[in-house]
Amino acid sequence: DRDIAIAQAQAAKEANAGSLILTHISSRYNREDAEMLRREASQIFPETIVAEDLMTVEIRRNSKEEL
Repeated sequence: DRDIAIAQAQAAKEANAGSLILTHISSRYNREDAEMLRREASQIFPETIVAEDLMTVEIRRNSKEEL
């Protein structure tokens, strides 16, 4: 999961994404471990969060002028 989180952060950075939400973290990780993954990913892409059960996220679409 650590390598995947880092790869996702790199991809988000290269894509100029607005944010990165880490999801589907293995159940063998507790909250502290998930926070460690977030911190490591945040070193590459600061706008990184870890999803939580029942979390909702608003996704905004850029207008064509912004693309």
